[in-house]
Amino acid sequence: MKRKVLMLLLLIAISGCVMTSPKNDLLFAQNMFLRTVNSLTILRDAGKFDEEDIGKIKVLIKTGDKILDEWTDSVLAGRDPPTAISTFETVLMELIKYRKEVEDG
Repeated sequence: MKRKVLMLLLLIAISGCVMTSPKNDLLFAQNMFLRTVNSLTILRDAGKFDEEDIGKIKVLIKTGDKILDEWTDSVLAGRDPPTAISTFETVLMELIKYRKEVEDG
């Protein structure tokens, strides 16, 4: 599992170098976010988080969703991505951290 997390972090770190268009960057971000949220949902349903963590995770997910919506609107309109992309990366890393902490026990 640690290997998967390290690979995920590596992909995130180099995504700017690998992706060549705003649309590809957005699709990559959406995919990573969806996978992370899905895994956190499974862990939540298995009772791996307390109520405080669930509340924090919900806020992070709402923030990530909002940024992805703004990013999608920008790409569809042909504008530059929103300046909140760095915030999105931080949100995603925090969500991954929650998942990693539970999986590592």
